[in-house]
Amino acid sequence: MIRRLFLLFAGVAGILSEGCVKETYDMNKLSKEVHLSPVIALSAIKGDVSLSDIVKSNDTIVFGLDKLVKIVFREDSIVDIKMADFYNLSNILNLNRAYTLGDLVIDPFQSQTSFTLNEITLGLSSALRNQFVAADDGSLHLFPAFPAVTLAEKALANFVNFETAVFRSGYLDITVKNNLTAPLNGASVKIFNTLGHSQIGSDVPIPAIPAGQSRTVSVDLADMTVTNSLRAVLILSGSTGTTSPVLISLNSSNVQLTVAGRDLKVKSGRVVLPQQAVTSFQGKDTVTFNPGGGLELDEISTLSGNMDYRIVSASPVKVTLNIKLPTVRTSGVQVTETVAVNPNSTKTGTIPVNNTLFDLGSDVMHPYNRVPMENTLTVTSDGSLVSFNSTDAITTSLKLTNPVYDYLKGYFGQNSCVIASDSIKTGFNEIMNNITGSFVIADPVMRINYSNSFALPVQLTFNAFGKKNPETVNLGYSPLILEYPAAPAEKKITSSFSVDKSNSAISPLISMPPEYLVYSGNAKMNPAGNNGLRDSYVFGNSSLTASIEMEIPMNFRTSNLQFADTVDNFLKNNNTNDDNAIKPEDFKLLRVDLKAENGFPLGISVKMSLFDSTTGMIKSTVDATDIIKAAPIDTDGKAKGATVTATSIEFNADFFRSINKSDRIIFRFSLRTSEEGAKDVKIYSDYRIKFNAALVLKSDMNLK
Repeated sequence: MIRRLFLLFAGVAGILSEGCVKETYDMNKLSKEVHLSPVIALSAIKGDVSLSDIVKSNDTIVFGLDKLVKIVFREDSIVDIKMADFYNLSNILNLNRAYTLGDLVIDPFQSQTSFTLNEITLGLSSALRNQFVAADDGSLHLFPAFPAVTLAEKALANFVNFETAVFRSGYLDITVKNNLTAPLNGASVKIFNTLGHSQIGSDVPIPAIPAGQSRTVSVDLADMTVTNSLRAVLILSGSTGTTSPVLISLNSSNVQLTVAGRDLKVKSGRVVLPQQAVTSFQGKDTVTFNPGGGLELDEISTLSGNMDYRIVSASPVKVTLNIKLPTVRTSGVQVTETVAVNPNSTKTGTIPVNNTLFDLGSDVMHPYNRVPMENTLTVTSDGSLVSFNSTDAITTSLKLTNPVYDYLKGYFGQNSCVIASDSIKTGFNEIMNNITGSFVIADPVMRINYSNSFALPVQLTFNAFGKKNPETVNLGYSPLILEYPAAPAEKKITSSFSVDKSNSAISPLISMPPEYLVYSGNAKMNPAGNNGLRDSYVFGNSSLTASIEMEIPMNFRTSNLQFADTVDNFLKNNNTNDDNAIKPEDFKLLRVDLKAENGFPLGISVKMSLFDSTTGMIKSTVDATDIIKAAPIDTDGKAKGATVTATSIEFNADFFRSINKSDRIIFRFSLRTSEEGAKDVKIYSDYRIKFNAALVLKSDMNLK
């Protein structure tokens, strides 16, 4: 834009430096052809040009509704941040648990044996035994008293629900029933494992037992090893006999011994395990989510995904695991899964979580990042003997895979994402290559347009500086909080913020002007920290994108902005035989009188120098100072009316003598805004300049 303004005035200056007359003219070319007449003053050129005649509105140069000229350029995708740039939520759930089976129940067992009166009397003296033998005649007799007697060791019938067991708890009930017709003073019982003949506990004392009754004493089996084959020793404490006649039968009368196990829990052994819930497994657990970064999640809604499980059994029993997640619902239905795992094997599977809502805030003691889990673990050996140990374990893993999130609700920490440094080429260097001096752009505006679907406070730090060769100017813009959607009803918001002279150093930055705009920054979640509400939302497709739109109204000032351009010497005629060649001796005087009515708040002066590029020397210069004066301005910097300037440009003989000695012409234009560059001026597309030029000459030529 600036260059094109210069070209407008350069065109006028070029016309004045022609030394020729044409009925039509080209602003970009100075003609060498002159048709001279004996007239002393000739009308050379007239013009009436507005800015919009030579500069057309387009994507870069924009004419506003008020006709103010603006330079606009845009850069898309200066920020493109996805949810994954802040958070790694692909492995948010990875549960691993090892559950030991602990002590398990086995069914009760029982076995019994009996000692006949005949077997008892075998341990008595011969005389006493003979009394019992004589009384076994079917008649009633007094039952003889007898002393303590140790009976022969007897084997009990084998138990079928274990071979050997180490008990955590349980009782061995030992019952002695007196089936004699006389009372017993008491008894003592010893129980042995057949294998190794190891005694189970100590001797078990039995109190006195009336005839026809029984007594039971319990032995604590905790930490005892019991086999399925037992032997018993019964020691009777004797009898007082009877005072009344009773029936005495050596083979029908007996003392019966019963051994029974109850309330049995084993911690190891080779046993038959009935189907049972594992009581060491409490049934309540917690699934903890680990989103990282200080996130505290209250809810997760998934559109699709799976919870993959892997259950490894290092036990010889068949296990069945029932998983319940009371606060996880798929399409409104509580998530449950029942998995049966064969002995010493692995079972894998998938629980779909399409359209699933995870409520992670139901635990009042820890209302985020966790859901309760209720598990029931049942085991069975299916009627077979298995080698069991309470340390046998079931390992369970649960992993959320390939989740596609609808949204996540909670507090999302203070994660930051870096906006990588990048640069925008402004194109000002192409304008300023041949310009020296300085100018001040009054009201540039950088507008950051953004789209945000993170429903939480995001602080954007936007660092930028202009760079022109080694010189830099920092933008100096403070961080700001972006607008964000009011979730869950609103998922995305589009907004913008402006960087202008009221909140930054954009005016001196643009006035450099910069060759590059270098930018970087970062976006920080929740800059104020945790408010404890956990009411922010992040959507599965949340993103933050931004673009830059730079708007530079032509509102500026300059006191001495110089523009130089070098062109081929269009006045030089290389054909010396050309009758139209310009010859110094042809002229005594050549002057251009210019009158301009300038509606631009820009004044211009021009120098035209003949330059020899071989020697690097300027041969001659024509200086037209204040060739056009600037229009006056109002208090707002807008031109009011026009300024009329009348000036003359004189070409002397020395200039014409140097034409054919130079191969280049250097034009130097100097611009100055109204009021000597002390105030800002505004450029409008309807500004006009009217001018006419007259050629005044005195010739020594003999015109034909």
